[in-house]
Amino acid sequence: MFSSTCYFQSTFSPKRTRSPTINSLHSYRNQLLSICSSNTTHRILLSASIPELRGIAKVATDMPLTATIMAWTTELFLQSVQNPAEANAYQWKNAFQFIKESLHARGFVNLPEIWFQHNSHVLQMLLESYFNIQKDALAFLARSHISVFFNGMLAFACHYAKHGIPIGISVTQYLQMAQFLLAGRSKDENRCRIFEQGEWRAVVGFENGCLFLKSVHRKFLA
Repeated sequence: MFSSTCYFQSTFSPKRTRSPTINSLHSYRNQLLSICSSNTTHRILLSASIPELRGIAKVATDMPLTATIMAWTTELFLQSVQNPAEANAYQWKNAFQFIKESLHARGFVNLPEIWFQHNSHVLQMLLESYFNIQKDALAFLARSHISVFFNGMLAFACHYAKHGIPIGISVTQYLQMAQFLLAGRSKDENRCRIFEQGEWRAVVGFENGCLFLKSVHRKFLA
């Protein structure tokens, strides 16, 4: 998918940190605001709630946000979010995570800011990848019933990029697994409903009072 001339590093060791405090999250927001290059990104970050900031910071632990990455994230966000109700920092975080997971799934990790500056064509490839995933997901949903879905297509796409692409399964196969899991028995765990079959797990929970599919993954790849 990506040019062989791009910077490549084959190993990846995610950082593990304690949950940030509210004060540190405000400082983190200010740090991002100081380097963002667009009014749209600035507005999204200013509007982010503490839980949304915490989600952004968590995703960024193994791919720190830079000016270019934020610009790419905002471009994907603007092209993919059609519903005004979804134009929020949560979906912006999902756009960022889709970019991160798509790169990591193909072995592109620990990339410096200069890599993104010199490989702007990769953004177009990521956009094409997202819209292909969206098209396949919508086609599946049009012909099949699934009892609960992710909180928006960006949320689905970033989970598929993380849990489907690395093991080589298609969008249809990933959604068929979700469908299969949700038809089985469940148990309550950590305020979520867990569906398990063999090595696979689906997690369903509430977000803003609505029930959504939060993840579908192999247990050892959670």
